Formats: sequence, structure tokens, C-alpha cells
Amino acid sequence: MMSSARVPTEAGEFRLCLYQTDLDLKEHLALVHGDVAGREGVLTRLHSECFTGDVLGSLRCDCGPQLHEAIGMIAHERCGVILYLRQEGRGIGLVDKLRAYDLQDEGYDTVDANLQLGRGADEREYATGAHILADLGVGSVDLITNNPRKVAGLEDNGIRVRRRIPLQIGANPENREYLSTKASRLDHLLSLDVAPAVSHPAHPGTPRARERRAVPDHRPLVTVAASQRLDARLVACPDRGTFHEQLRGAHDATMTGIGTILADDPAPPRKEHDNPDHEPSLVVVDSRLRLPLSARLLGGRSRPLLLVGPHHEAAKRRALEECGVRIIEVDESGGHLHLDHALKLLRGSGIRRLLVEGGVSLLTAFTRPNRCDFIALTLVTRSAVEGGPMLPALPALLDERWQQDGNNPVLLASLDWKS
Repeated sequence: MMSSARVPTEAGEFRLCLYQTDLDLKEHLALVHGDVAGREGVLTRLHSECFTGDVLGSLRCDCGPQLHEAIGMIAHERCGVILYLRQEGRGIGLVDKLRAYDLQDEGYDTVDANLQLGRGADEREYATGAHILADLGVGSVDLITNNPRKVAGLEDNGIRVRRRIPLQIGANPENREYLSTKASRLDHLLSLDVAPAVSHPAHPGTPRARERRAVPDHRPLVTVAASQRLDARLVACPDRGTFHEQLRGAHDATMTGIGTILADDPAPPRKEHDNPDHEPSLVVVDSRLRLPLSARLLGGRSRPLLLVGPHHEAAKRRALEECGVRIIEVDESGGHLHLDHALKLLRGSGIRRLLVEGGVSLLTAFTRPNRCDFIALTLVTRSAVEGGPMLPALPALLDERWQQDGNNPVLLASLDWKS
């Protein structure tokens, strides 16, 4: 590190650290929020310099919005690192990047334009970023990226990536083809169905957010995902699309009830990369241990985590544990699991963000103070499904925004229980 200084921003106070490499003498930056030294799973973004997007707000790419969203996410977490790597134009420099823009206007895509200039499709390297993280005392990260090459680049240089956190801003008419090419030719994990400029409910920490919430020590931050008809009655949503997959991916785990599992017998959730240290991606509330040994969930690499009460069959528990299922015993109150105790145990196991889906009783139990922080409410506009009861009355909503998910709009908001 050559130098560092305190930098107050609209999102919060950061420390800007300047580094210079011996290889190319470029000056790289680390924007650090909070105490990251010695911590595991530090929220991190590797951001390659983009003058046109970051400074001018160009619509030809998604770089500027991604940078500002990542800063907000880290400010919300109150701990993290933005590495600003001087690798303009995927490493080809500003002069050739502008030449590539001209070629794109002639009909070449972003990859072929680089190749026409005699440059690589992507010339960036991530060893420098790994060395900076090591100097900051960071051993493992939760990486904010859509690019699996960044994951590999850090892990190849000694930085463990615990999980990948998607960061998708969305397409506009100017960058749709560019984003499509990144997905099809550069293996970026993104979808063009996501609407532009929508903050993620799990990270409502953009510079203009009215409330920034740190993850509590005693429980995870909780997002409740529910679906309702126009008459406000809860329904099962049969056609949830890409956005809900991204919503699940932005949380450490998704919780559902055993009734939903028994009714649907879902397949094991997909994992983006095989990381044995990743927390379970599915938590099932199963107080009497009714999960059958034939359940499809038991066929994947990632086994569910079961929350059980003290009164269950010991032999069934041993059989499930032999299948690799993790079981946590929770106190009961009035014949039901004590959810506050369950949340405390989940937080102790490392789950910081929890998405709650499932049946009406589970959703109702979570939509109350000190259990729910955010809501993702899908409005099912075309449904012949019989409606159930309504959600309990919600408090004031903060930072409301709408997101399209397939055919259905989704309301995203923070819940203000103090109003």
C-alpha cells in the first residue's frame, strides 16, 4: 500500500487505499468500509475501471450502476471492499476501447470488436486483486459479481470465495446487445429479463436509501417472499421467473415449511460452484421430522438443514443424518417451534440473510416485528387458483420499488416497524 485516506461519501465513510504494481506500474484502488482484517466472507467487488460508465454514465454498459450498487451493498453491510482495478475496456485500455465502440456501431459485437483490433476478448487479470485483498488481511470473500472468471481468478491466487452474489442492473436499448454477448460469449451469469436500475431487497443500501440495516448479531436479516391475487388473498405463484431465482441466490438460505416439501417434492437446489464451506441453501421447518428418506432433496450435493422440535423420532433423525442432512433442534412454544430461537441458531451457524417462502402459516409467523426486515410481494394478475387468507397488516414501507418477474410484478420494500 502506497497511501490511504478517509473518504466520506453519500453512502457512508470509507478508506481509500492506493496500490501500485511492479508489473505495469498502474495505480489500483481499494475502497474499504469497516474493519475487514481477519474476517471471513468479506463482501467484495472486483470492479474494472470504466471511464465512460463510471464517470460519464454511459448507457453502453452496466459498469457505473454496478459500481454504485456495490458501494451501497457494502455500506449496508457496514463492512466490505471495492477493488477498483485499472483495467479499462476489459484490459485493452481506453484508446482501443473507443475504437472498439466504433466497430460495435458498425455491427461487431463487443468480443469481435476487440478481436478485430488484435486484442483479446478479455485481457484482465485478477492476481493483483488477490494480492491487495491479502494485504488487507482478507482471507475469504463473498464476491459481488456475475463473472465466474473473477471467482476462479481469486481462488487461483489464494483467496477463497465463499459464495457469489449476483449483481444485475438490467438492460436498456443501448446495452442489451452488449449484455447478451457477455452472457453468451463471456460466460457471465445474467439474464436480460431483469428490469433496469432496481436495487436488490436484500441490499437496500444505495446512496439514496432511507434506512441502512446491518445484519444483527442475534438473527439473520429476513426477507419474506409471498404471492397474492388482486383481492389481496395469498396464492401459490405457479410461474415465478428469473428474478426469484436471483432473489434466492442473494440470500444465504431459503426457508420453507415441511408441508410445502411434502406437497411438491422439489428437486435439490442448484449450486453455482462446489464449495463445501457454503451454508445450506435450504432450511426446512420440520418440527416432527416428517421429511421422507425418499425425498428428492436428499439426492443433491447440498443437503437441506432441518429445524426440528425436541419431540421427534430418534431413529429417523439418525437415518437422515447418515444421508448428510444437518439437523438443528429448536425450543417449542405452544406446540410450535420457537422461531426467535430458530433465528438465533441460524445466525450462529453463519446465515446472515434468510429468504422465507412457503405456506401461509410460516409467512404469517414471520410478518411481525423483529422477525422480518424486507418484503418481496408478487402480484399474481392472472390466476385461477383459489385464494387463501390475507397477510397480516404490514407496517410502513420504505424504498418501495417494482420488479417484473415473468408475467407478474413484484413489490420490493423495507419494512418500518417503528412507525
